Amino acid sequence: MNGLAAEIAAALPTVNGASWRLRDDDNHHPSLELHADGDLLGPVLYLYVPYQKSQTGKVEISGSYPQGFWPTERPRIGCSVSRGAFAIAQDIERRMLPEYLDAYDKAAAQEAESIAYHKRSQATAKHLAGLIPGCEVQPKHSSDDTPTLFLPHHAQARIYGDSVRFEYMSVPLAVAETIIRALAGKPDLTEFALEVLSIMEGDKDWSTDTLDQIEERARMRNLCDSDDEAMFRSLAGGE
Repeated sequence: MNGLAAEIAAALPTVNGASWRLRDDDNHHPSLELHADGDLLGPVLYLYVPYQKSQTGKVEISGSYPQGFWPTERPRIGCSVSRGAFAIAQDIERRMLPEYLDAYDKAAAQEAESIAYHKRSQATAKHLAGLIPGCEVQPKHSSDDTPTLFLPHHAQARIYGDSVRFEYMSVPLAVAETIIRALAGKPDLTEFALEVLSIMEGDKDWSTDTLDQIEERARMRNLCDSDDEAMFRSLAGGE
């Protein structure tokens, strides 16, 4: 099979000056790599001889793509071995290469965009981490590779390129309703929210004392009206 593959490689046309070469490592599944000035460019054609009796005498040709960036439609053709290397190379040139090389270029562009995006994310994360002494970039969060910063007050910052999403620890529904209603349409929301998180850090069970502290902070910042006060007292167990 390698002999036929080498002949096909020699008969295939160059691509922007690059030529096809046989990678001689598997006689059953030889592959043809595209090289320019001795360097592997990326596109690879795989030649496969099916083992099914119905496919005896056939060779299938498919192509490689950047890892994780496989197109939905991947061109593949089959040719009769008896037609010879030159005729098979002509079929590949006419029936497969235009579509395959176009699909490969698009996949390579997506890969390059993804690499650039992750580099921007890492750069942004390192910059922000440098603003907080001792803060480090965590390389993984759950099952993805989004850079994450673990901040004071149980907050997290997840980095997406040039954008940052802040996440806070979970709280009971009643507490969430209290915070949202008390802050809706009022100033200094971010600063007050951090104050609430600071209080929460010291009392994760949200006791009556905790709610009293939040109510006092809200009143001091003019963020709490009579309706909010009644709501806080209700949550704290008062009348």
